[in-house]
Amino acid sequence: MPGKPIVILSDSLQGGAAHAATHLAEGLAAAGTSLERWHFSSNQRDTSIREFSLDPEPKRPPFERILKNLSRAAANRLRQKRHRAALHNRIAQTQPTLLNVHNIHDSGLDHDALPADLPLIWTLHDCWAFAAEAYTWQDTHLGTTQTAATERPREAALARRKSFFARSAPTALVAPSQWLANTARQHTPSHVTIKHIPYGIDLDAFTRQDPAASQQALGLDPDRIWLGHAATWANSRKGFDIIARALHQMDCSNLGLLIWGQQPEDPLPANLPVHYSGHISGTDALSRHYSASNLFLCPSRADNLPNTVLESLACGTPILGSDAGGIPDMARPGQTGWIFAGDTPAACAQALQTALAQRSTWPALQTRCREVAEAEYSLPLQATRYQQLIAELCSE
Repeated sequence: MPGKPIVILSDSLQGGAAHAATHLAEGLAAAGTSLERWHFSSNQRDTSIREFSLDPEPKRPPFERILKNLSRAAANRLRQKRHRAALHNRIAQTQPTLLNVHNIHDSGLDHDALPADLPLIWTLHDCWAFAAEAYTWQDTHLGTTQTAATERPREAALARRKSFFARSAPTALVAPSQWLANTARQHTPSHVTIKHIPYGIDLDAFTRQDPAASQQALGLDPDRIWLGHAATWANSRKGFDIIARALHQMDCSNLGLLIWGQQPEDPLPANLPVHYSGHISGTDALSRHYSASNLFLCPSRADNLPNTVLESLACGTPILGSDAGGIPDMARPGQTGWIFAGDTPAACAQALQTALAQRSTWPALQTRCREVAEAEYSLPLQATRYQQLIAELCSE
């Protein structure tokens, strides 16, 4: 591998994309890659990975805070300019071999902030790198087409992306899911390298705990079948309303719902016990929640390769998920779970009833979940694939 470090650049240390970047950094460092992790967070972690904050202050500078009260757009442009300068200064000081970009739009940066003469791997966590929207999906309940992280004017955003893909240095897009890889191929020039490299997960940290002991520790009724669900945001894209309306169509007398993350507001059946754990952290606590769940529910209307589903696999908990994005990569009918089509509560209810009727298969699925995680989603495997791609780009 090259002597100078590669740099992993992301908005912050929080959120699904940031956690995926952290896992990648840990995997590459363990595999012997010289690297630094750059971000725009004032938080610092206790880690062996060399980290550097490009915006270490917890608040904006005073002038930006004043300007924000007058014009949010003007304040954001000033913040973008400040972040761009910090990035370029750090690159000049460090002279890295390669830049691995993750989500950067929350920090105000755009494609034209990235140096044109430095080899680059852009790890995709959504569609924003090549489209004006991170996600687009249909919400039949609301009767609308929804978008996330939409840039306006759209034409100007797409022009910036077109200009970016004409850069001179070697460039590759890495898609963690098959869906995102196929979508990227449809929207980028043919000369752009697109690799499908799934996320990796620490299989020593995320592991199956004793289900009965996990339920007892959380105070769950052992005579009920516990459905697990977790999401950082309880919004239309994450689709919890699909679960809620599906459960209203079912007999919930022997079911329970275990939720962690943001608490959804959708009404649930009156006879359905709900245990809400709030936002939890730490792999031991997370593994306990997955292990306490008999099934893990992921009803997203649009998603890449959700960390929650990957964590559920590692903990040996079968998944019931929507046929959206990269969820079918992991929730495989007959092997690791069940899939329901679209965002229709009736389809979700039918899939859940099928899963409940096939309880005799759950032990085999639990074993297969862990086997798939070990075979396809380990950190060493992800690191090896990235090292191969880094070597290819740096030899051009």
